[in-house]
Amino acid sequence: MNKLECLYCNGGLELLPKDHPEAGRARITYDGTRKWFLCPDCKAVNIKDKVTGEWLLSPDTYARFVEKGLIKDVLED
Repeated sequence: MNKLECLYCNGGLELLPKDHPEAGRARITYDGTRKWFLCPDCKAVNIKDKVTGEWLLSPDTYARFVEKGLIKDVLED
């Protein structure tokens, strides 16, 4: 089995815990098309979209990383 890696830091991913602040969003999209994961190293929430095959950062992770200057805000371009 391949190890899943974080989009940001390449740390290993775990399924998003049910008590995580973004677990409500994960439940909303729980129709089998998206799986949510947490990186214990950098605390990023990564989402695997099974329909497109793409990996995404969660809205809160994206906003937090942009605010800290860790990633570029591609939504502002």
